[in-house]
Amino acid sequence: MITKNFPIPANWQDFQILIKGIYNEKYGDFDIYGRNGQAQNGVDIFGKWKKDIIGIQCKRLEFKLSLAMIKCEIKKAEAFTPKLTKYIIATTDRRDAKIQREVFDMTLERKNDGLFGVEILYWDAIEDEINGNANILTRYYDDVMLNIDKDYKNIHILEALKLAFTRPAFSTQFKYEANIKDFIQAIVDTQEFMNTGKIRNRDGDYISGSWPYRSLTNASDVSDGEAICGLLQKIRDCITDGIKRGDISHCSAGCYCVKNPHMEHNLDSYRRNIFVILNKIFAKNGLCKVPMPY
Repeated sequence: MITKNFPIPANWQDFQILIKGIYNEKYGDFDIYGRNGQAQNGVDIFGKWKKDIIGIQCKRLEFKLSLAMIKCEIKKAEAFTPKLTKYIIATTDRRDAKIQREVFDMTLERKNDGLFGVEILYWDAIEDEINGNANILTRYYDDVMLNIDKDYKNIHILEALKLAFTRPAFSTQFKYEANIKDFIQAIVDTQEFMNTGKIRNRDGDYISGSWPYRSLTNASDVSDGEAICGLLQKIRDCITDGIKRGDISHCSAGCYCVKNPHMEHNLDSYRRNIFVILNKIFAKNGLCKVPMPY
């Protein structure tokens, strides 16, 4: 993904709003906790993701983040209710390898004692999050977006396309796929990406995000994107019909058996055609092609 550098928010309120926006975009349902002047137990932003109860402390600093400051905030957060399972300190400071190692070792000890783990989200990582999320880019840095080259948006989408299709569901021949449920979920997740621009892994965790392919400025690229969507639906329909007809059945070993080799051939053909179209798009836009998987 193309990277840009971004100015640090001018005040702590804007920094807090940015961090809330990033986590809402990734996971949803994160909000600022309490208000200025209230006891917050070291938590500025609070939310849940899967089984994790997450508290975030925002530190817009004009100086270095110290281990003493981190331990102080952790102590406060231990009194937070409900009990946290993950604690994140987001800071405008740049990465510090010594602090990162100390926090990593501290987290291992804490988890062994049944306490929440701690992560430091440095500004370097926050910039990565901004670069990797089109909605954050346009919502919080629209002034920066206005001044960047006109091709940035297209390349951002195309790099996201490349990332979205670099997964085992597309790079492995169907006869080697061990889990049909995971395979279907990967196709569903990729369809969601084509519609929304958000990339998730098989566990549903957010990886990155861009604009959907329909935001490409070249009409022929949009048309090719529609062809890819059609092939994704054919893959999904082929699997669904195969299960209904009994061409795909689960084995006692926990994997599955395909009784119709013609169906395997079709699934591999559909996915290969997706890569043909992707490489056509990349070639038109001066980007490196991706290797054909099989």
